[in-house]
Amino acid sequence: MRGCVSVARLMFVPLVLRAFEQKYGASIFSGGSEGHGFRYSMFKKCEVIYVEPLPNDKASALFLDEVGNEELSKFEEIADCLKFSYDHLKEEYKKCFLCCALYLEDYEIIKEDLIELCIEEGFIRDEGGSRHSMIRKGHVIFEKLIDNCMLELVKGIGFGGWSNVLVLVKGIGFEGWSNVLVLVKSKLKEDCVSMHDLLREMALSISPQFMVTAGMALEELPEEHEWREDLLKVSLMNNNIREISSTSSPKCPMLTTLLLSNNNITTISEAFFDQMLGLKILDLSNNKHLATLRSSVSKLENLTTLLLENCESLKEVPSLSNLRGLKKLNFFGTPIEELPQGLNMLTNLKHLLLGGGLSEIPDGLLQNFSKLHYLRVDWRIPLKWEEIGRLRKLESLDGLFSTVDDMSLFVKSGREILNRYRIFVGSYDESDGFFYTQTLSSAMKLIVCCHIDTCKELSWLPSDAQGFYIFDCKDVRSLDDISGFQDATDLQHCTVRKCDGLEFVVSSSCLKRLQNLESLYLDGLKNLNVVFGEVGAVAQSAPLPAGTFSSLQIINITRITWSEYEGENALEKLTLPKLERLVLKDLPALKRIYSGSSTVLICDSIKRVEIVQCREIEIVFWFRFNPLPTLEYLHLYKVENLKSVFDEEALGLSAPPTTFFSLKTIHVYGCSKLKKVFSSGSLLGYFQSLETIGVKSCDQMEELISSSTYEEIEALEKITLSNLQRLELTLLPELKSICSSSNVLICDSIKSLEIGDCEKLKRIPLHLSSLDNGQRPSLKRIQVYPEECWESLEWDQPTTKDVFLPSVKFSWRWP
Repeated sequence: MRGCVSVARLMFVPLVLRAFEQKYGASIFSGGSEGHGFRYSMFKKCEVIYVEPLPNDKASALFLDEVGNEELSKFEEIADCLKFSYDHLKEEYKKCFLCCALYLEDYEIIKEDLIELCIEEGFIRDEGGSRHSMIRKGHVIFEKLIDNCMLELVKGIGFGGWSNVLVLVKGIGFEGWSNVLVLVKSKLKEDCVSMHDLLREMALSISPQFMVTAGMALEELPEEHEWREDLLKVSLMNNNIREISSTSSPKCPMLTTLLLSNNNITTISEAFFDQMLGLKILDLSNNKHLATLRSSVSKLENLTTLLLENCESLKEVPSLSNLRGLKKLNFFGTPIEELPQGLNMLTNLKHLLLGGGLSEIPDGLLQNFSKLHYLRVDWRIPLKWEEIGRLRKLESLDGLFSTVDDMSLFVKSGREILNRYRIFVGSYDESDGFFYTQTLSSAMKLIVCCHIDTCKELSWLPSDAQGFYIFDCKDVRSLDDISGFQDATDLQHCTVRKCDGLEFVVSSSCLKRLQNLESLYLDGLKNLNVVFGEVGAVAQSAPLPAGTFSSLQIINITRITWSEYEGENALEKLTLPKLERLVLKDLPALKRIYSGSSTVLICDSIKRVEIVQCREIEIVFWFRFNPLPTLEYLHLYKVENLKSVFDEEALGLSAPPTTFFSLKTIHVYGCSKLKKVFSSGSLLGYFQSLETIGVKSCDQMEELISSSTYEEIEALEKITLSNLQRLELTLLPELKSICSSSNVLICDSIKSLEIGDCEKLKRIPLHLSSLDNGQRPSLKRIQVYPEECWESLEWDQPTTKDVFLPSVKFSWRWP
């Protein structure tokens, strides 16, 4: 939160409520005005905090020194403060903010979807009518609402919701306003927003013409008396409504928005829409069992938006000829085999999405939609540039060109008018298993090429392309063969799959042009010899051109049989300053990740390394000269010849203290020749952030932590992993010890221990300091198999077995 440097919780809500009631009387919360009830409901959800303002007093704060302090009365200001913040928004900001209340409580709303809804509602407008301009304007509006803490930006996996903390501050987000409410935010997730439940409650309280029962597990529509005649917007999304019966015909002449998405609706009665003829937005998306749309929809002449996306059973749609005002029509993800009658009369359409049940688009249909801004057509339906080229207002195109000629025309004359495109070229087959990665999906301008016979036909690539996916184009020797590739300097994401003729990805001369490349996926390339650089070229000791791969964040290489190159099977030496994830999978001949003992691989930002089924790799940490301070996750699966994970010699005795500083998780599965994970107990000083160690199905594993000399055994009487929370050792028939018999492993944070089918393991050297102090240990979960193993195990502390016996589970299932 801007303007604050620290937040500390002082007390919990129940204590505050009790003190508040004792001082002012419980009646202050019961009865009285509507405002009191609203304040109470907010009060229950809040935590009282202290916020230390910046020294320059850009932000001032409300703080409470103790329970019962007279400052508690200031919580009466919260409701007024919320309303005050809302009242001083611009009108269009208010309307967009209120739209968020139509969604579920604590719902993560995709920002793009929210902007689309506000455009459909008419809250976001552009004088020129440009869809791209309206979307940009929508982003500005919601960024402002986020900056003003009216909404929360949600970013990151596993968002846990708001922190339920209220702060009164001065001058944050609003110029000149005082006492503005700011919400302290928790975990974030990109491209979504969330509305705090207090703000949502406030929004609904000032929108009496909204009926919102989203996400309430309803199986039937609300009762008839709840459908008031003055309703403007109704949201019933994300329920379990199955049927809209013939007796249901709500009288809502003023209703403009009806959201029924994400239900289980099978049928809608003919009479349901009869008394809501003012309806403008109807959303029935994701009703997977809805087979027929009744003819009463044809009477909704004011309708501007009809959304039927992912109605997977929908076969019948009535004539749309009366819906002349329709601007947005979405049939994507439906099995409709014939377009509804009257579609050609919808000359005001600006947004059209068509599903894959169609075999083709009738000739001449698209030319009726001269106002069309956005066109998305399932990739099973071919488009013709002859018709697409006539749509002069088109800004976004997502579809298939079955011929290279159509694609060439697009490159020559069409892309200048498009702000966004996702073009599939060739033939689409669902059995191909299209590898549509998250990184590719983020590309605003994406080209996908599949099943094109000869590289001579690949005579194009738009210079402004941001994503490029090429699949089963057999005669492509390298991406250099594609005309325009060298000029695609905006390329951010590249995936190459099953191109059997590919010998190298790009030549050395192209490398310097890939400064914006963020992700590279290579899969099933049978004849690939070199990733970067020409086949047969002499390896150069000089560094790569400055800036090469300066933006690369992800490398994923899968199912490649490496051929001999310069006497070694390895990737080239690289400097990857922003690399965060490295995935190597099913590379049967790969021996090392670099070539040459003096190679320096610089990747100071790497967080995740996954090596799967690379049987010839003998040692993982080739990073002799790189401490990898940011690495968090290491996953090794069926690296059958692996002999060392953290080898003392490879790591180097003089490694800096930041080496593996952030490593939290190690998983080692199916490495049949590995005898130890840590070759020396002295290395564990580098791994003090470790939280999880999992070792499974390593047939020759003898020790988890080895001690190389007698002197080391004596010196390391106690080995500490202070943050270790989970230890899993399963299917290790030769495991004799976790560490030397004279050592103990101190891990006071451990919460879970799993030991299964480790028949030679007789001692658990864990030392839990809490047992010595008579405190409750952190270890909550112990799983052991077989049960006899528990009886034979010896612990470092004699009381351990008795303390934990009630919580032990004897299970034979190892996931």
